[in-house]
Amino acid sequence: MVEENNVNEATVEQEQIPYTSKFINYKIKVGGWLLVFCIGITIVSPIFYLKNIYDVITLPDYLSELRNYFMVDGFVGLALAFYSFYVGFRLFKLNPKAVNEVKLLLSVMLAVAVISLFIPYIMGVQDIHKETILKEGIIDLIRKGIFVLIWSLYFAKSRRVKQTYNLE
Repeated sequence: MVEENNVNEATVEQEQIPYTSKFINYKIKVGGWLLVFCIGITIVSPIFYLKNIYDVITLPDYLSELRNYFMVDGFVGLALAFYSFYVGFRLFKLNPKAVNEVKLLLSVMLAVAVISLFIPYIMGVQDIHKETILKEGIIDLIRKGIFVLIWSLYFAKSRRVKQTYNLE
């Protein structure tokens, strides 16, 4: 009887060890669509902004009158790239305040797309170029609007975001 009782206690202890160790070793990490977003704003987006700066530097001579416009656009993009990298880094570090910063980043991205529609008129770009710049700006605004809408809804509704950043 004594041996049988010891066996039952040992069995109970063995069953509890994996269960508790599973939670002790469990690490919260960025994954799924959240990981895709983080990679996008931390790596992909800054690369595109840096490419735009390179394009401004290597602008052909026949577009030299647009150099100032593209310089402004490039430096605004560079500022967005740094902020985007910063927000993505904070998301990777699991900082709960980073979720609010994502919302701010998305708002700033959309605001910059809207404001950039008016920059050619403010800077006095020749009429021959305004139409092309405006068409490209509208396409960029639509693309960024869709981007902001999708990711805003994701950050508002996602269980992964709420669990990862303890927002519940």
